[in-house]
Amino acid sequence: HGPFIDTAERVVSAIYTLSRDGSRIRAENTGFLRKAKTVADGVTSEIERLADAIEAGISETSRVLDAIKSEQAAALGGVAAAEAARARLDEEVFQKQDLVSSLDETVSTLHNEA
Repeated sequence: HGPFIDTAERVVSAIYTLSRDGSRIRAENTGFLRKAKTVADGVTSEIERLADAIEAGISETSRVLDAIKSEQAAALGGVAAAEAARARLDEEVFQKQDLVSSLDETVSTLHNEA
């Protein structure tokens, strides 16, 4: 063997080693990429689940607010009805007091005539 052949053998051996290392690195990278994709898919799935939960929470909050508004409107309607009933009762009391005053005058007049 001459120096040229020894050098050629070393070059071929180095190329083979580089090729073998490249294949190993490529396989490792493929594994890392698969793991990264699995993690990314999991994160995406979790984000979607959280978004759905947030949307459901917003919907429930809106429903509760609508129910509160409805109850508030009903309560205000009840207050208005109670105020109207009180006004009617006040008017009846006023009329009864007027009637009592009128009866008092009549009794007083009858006493004076007697």
